[in-house]
Amino acid sequence: MKKIFLILSALPFFALASGERFKIMSYNIRHGETSDKGFDLSRCASVIGAENPRFVALQEVDMYTERVGKINTCETIAKILTENQHCATNWNFSRAIKFGGGDYGVALLSREKPLRVDTVKLGGNEPRVLLMCEFDDCWVGVTHLPLGFVDGRIMNLTSHKPSFPIDDSDDEITADNVALAKERADLAREFNRISFDYMASVIKVEVLARAKTKPVFLTGDWNALPHSRFLTNVRKFMTVLTPENIPTFHGVIKKLPFTGKGKCIDYIAVDINHADSYEILSSRVIDERLVSDHAPVVLEVNPVRVK
Repeated sequence: MKKIFLILSALPFFALASGERFKIMSYNIRHGETSDKGFDLSRCASVIGAENPRFVALQEVDMYTERVGKINTCETIAKILTENQHCATNWNFSRAIKFGGGDYGVALLSREKPLRVDTVKLGGNEPRVLLMCEFDDCWVGVTHLPLGFVDGRIMNLTSHKPSFPIDDSDDEITADNVALAKERADLAREFNRISFDYMASVIKVEVLARAKTKPVFLTGDWNALPHSRFLTNVRKFMTVLTPENIPTFHGVIKKLPFTGKGKCIDYIAVDINHADSYEILSSRVIDERLVSDHAPVVLEVNPVRVK
């Protein structure tokens, strides 16, 4: 029987537009390659469908690559969910790199069509992106950050200009942009240390700009442990809502029963300005180890109301 790890908590009440509970899932699908049967997108779609989330943040998504048979991965998963009467079938994809005759990146499946979609380029030894989608009551961001960096490799980093209009009177955000521009000259030096700091700063600018009007959920495979430098930076502007003491990455399982320890590198967070705007109904890591080398994380929230 599949085990599901569960934590519960409650937060104060506050009013939001939608007023309805919903689920967010973050899932690194490993482009559909399974641990035991090769390639099968229907299996990761089945994991998603069992939860019936409003939002599904996907990482390691192949689009029209040779290793997935030149198919549209997002469309294929959405079609399977539609056939099984599940609702998160609108999709948006952001390419991080060209790969295998197609594209590789991140995606967001959602019940509603987004009001706005932005792709924010991030630095890295392998270029990565932040996909930001706006909905009536919130923003949802998806990213898949690279692994550690190799000394001597040159990153393609440029001064960051927010893709979302911001209020120039906001000293904190404006100061961040000025600092990022000045930081550009220092990136070649202290390469390994600054790279994740830079990406955290870019994400901070994007999140805070949008959080002026709506809550911002940030999701994905961040390739960073809970006590890592990157998470330390992220906690300055985000509150992690999913378990940090349960492994989400276990690698490819060659033999059962699985005895590896794994590690937590997948997260769902909300901006600190709206951390008290939701009641956390459940926050889980699903113990699914055969469909992908990552287990999905699922968050169910209820916008709190003014009494």
